Amino acid sequence: MLGGRAPARQHDERWDEVRVYKKVLKWVLWLFLAFLVYSIFRSPEQAASLVVGGFQGIAAAFGAVFAFFDAILVQSGNAPAPAP
Repeated sequence: MLGGRAPARQHDERWDEVRVYKKVLKWVLWLFLAFLVYSIFRSPEQAASLVVGGFQGIAAAFGAVFAFFDAILVQSGNAPAPAP
């Protein structure tokens, strides 16, 4: 580059795909956020029940994972059996 021009960046189609993907993802996220806000204002009771149901589902999943690991530990003899 002594006294010359910098080499032109070669056009790479993958970067175009990444840019398009990012733009589409941004639009999809904004649309999802707008729908979420709309649904909360449209029926707040139903939105609240969905949130409560979601948290109950997550809690049930964690409970199942803990029960699974507890059963493995009890079966291997590394943990005491739970009290009835």
